[in-house]
Amino acid sequence: MARPDAFSIPSSIPSSAPSPIPSPSRREFLRAIAAATGALSLPALSFGHDRHANFTPEAGAPCLVTRRLAFETWVSESPPANDKPLRFGVFSLFAPQHLIVRSREALLLRFDGEARTLPANSDALHLRLIDGGRIAADLSGETFAATRIEALSTSGGEAVFTLEVPPPSLHGTIQRQFRGRLLLTAAQRHLQPVLLMRSEVAVASIVLAEAPPHAPPEFLRAQAAASRSFLLSARTGHIGFDFCDTTHCQFLRELPTPGSPHALAAEATTGLVLIAAGGILPAMYSRSCSGRTHALAESGLSVSGYPYYSVHCELCSRRPELWVRDSDAGSVAHSERARQAWNRVHGWSALPSASYAVNGAVLRGSGIGHGIGMCQRGAAEMAKQGATYREILAHYYPNTAIASAAIAPALA
Repeated sequence: MARPDAFSIPSSIPSSAPSPIPSPSRREFLRAIAAATGALSLPALSFGHDRHANFTPEAGAPCLVTRRLAFETWVSESPPANDKPLRFGVFSLFAPQHLIVRSREALLLRFDGEARTLPANSDALHLRLIDGGRIAADLSGETFAATRIEALSTSGGEAVFTLEVPPPSLHGTIQRQFRGRLLLTAAQRHLQPVLLMRSEVAVASIVLAEAPPHAPPEFLRAQAAASRSFLLSARTGHIGFDFCDTTHCQFLRELPTPGSPHALAAEATTGLVLIAAGGILPAMYSRSCSGRTHALAESGLSVSGYPYYSVHCELCSRRPELWVRDSDAGSVAHSERARQAWNRVHGWSALPSASYAVNGAVLRGSGIGHGIGMCQRGAAEMAKQGATYREILAHYYPNTAIASAAIAPALA
């Protein structure tokens, strides 16, 4: 998921490592909140505690308009009070010059504020970048030019639609179905679609995109809580939207089918986040580690908030995910900051992790990603061995609690 430089951690979290056992006053405080709200359970009070893999966008993805009912039945029309909408920049990796919008329901379109309607089951809406930072839209035989185009339901709320990057794109046809509101502008010589999406819709989509194949349900719940924590507290530095749909933030694709393990994991943990010293933790995680996760300080990163801790990862210590590279990166310091600097120039898979040994021009390493926070591979194995999602989160995020985001300010 997020690279460590992609966001900042709230300064209210102390930089010094807190005691593994909370003080009686803090424990009593949390228990009082638990008794008053029911939002914290006793396992949550056990203070023990980028996935930056090679990214190959899918090509020729099939149309998934048949999932429309899935969106409508699984996502409630009356979201929880704390289910705030977020802005997601999507498809930026493809630098699209041409986008296609399809919908089985009628859409309200706004071209620089001028309203038009796209009838239900009508022909696709084609959107193309033209000169002057404007967008041309072909609608029912008419062409409109605007600098800003919005698509939403005819009632002014969320809509279900399919967004497509047609050939000739770099990766063939890319097609995904979303639920939310679409805002389209021109940015840096390409179209920039932004989705306004409820946080719980986004969590379910991220769990589906981020989870390893056949991941156990308890891992999926841990992933949902970690992803939600990141969404509700991270500051990514993006301009024009809150998060992207890549590992710079978190993978975001389509909403899972209702009743699927991914959908059930998001639903079972609705509103739950990780709390550290009174604030929601923008939880970091990566695909795998080298047997121990990394603290921020040992990764060469500044510690102005939650320090993260180096914790043992049983699976990766026994069977690490190994990699080999022919490279002259042997002079690069073994730190996450140095790895990021190298990868910005040579590609994000040039150095899969900062844990490696040098043998001439050959680098042999282990772990994929920054190795900070939850190791997805190790967490999935813990779930297979019977660990609950609370136990997984307590292991990889020491000195945190699990609580409802709705009462997180009360913990400050």
